[in-house]
Amino acid sequence: MVIITGLALDYCVYYTAKDAKKLGYNVYVVQDATRGVSNVTSVGAITDMDSRGIRMVLSSQLTAVMENLTSAGFILQSPCFSWKTTVFIIVGLFLHMLVPL
Repeated sequence: MVIITGLALDYCVYYTAKDAKKLGYNVYVVQDATRGVSNVTSVGAITDMDSRGIRMVLSSQLTAVMENLTSAGFILQSPCFSWKTTVFIIVGLFLHMLVPL
């Protein structure tokens, strides 16, 4: 699972989400923890991500997302969460630069 936040929704977050999905991850973009450059390109990015099976969630939904996991893995602990699974949280990284187009 990959959970993505950061700037900008319609560029860095969008391409990172697409590439993570291409690599086979279940991808979640935290909509209230990202912001786009423009409304037009943000709507287009959200529409495309939805068509690719990339889930848009709110930060308030993350606990429910994590509770639905069934795979065992590492225990992540912080003041924000404590779940037993392997999770990648990407904040404004450029994963798309690592994946061949």
